[in-house]
Amino acid sequence: YRVSQELLSLKKNLTSLWLQYRLTPLLKINGVIIYDWAGQSTAITHELQYDVTKNTRIAVGAQNFFGGDNSEFGDVEHTYYVEFKWFF
Repeated sequence: YRVSQELLSLKKNLTSLWLQYRLTPLLKINGVIIYDWAGQSTAITHELQYDVTKNTRIAVGAQNFFGGDNSEFGDVEHTYYVEFKWFF
């Protein structure tokens, strides 16, 4: 039996850092690092966003997880994605 880690984090000691760098007015890089002090595990998200028009954006990114078994992030598989947003 395994409790789903997607629903709720039961850890108390998590630290996160969010970074953003604008390469051009239309292109930016985002990064998030979350560290679990108790379980010694890490989640790293990195993303490249491009504003195609005033109301559309495309992003590509990855979420990578590192850590031992039964830690906050150690049992989670890496995720890669492409996202298209339309604002109206």
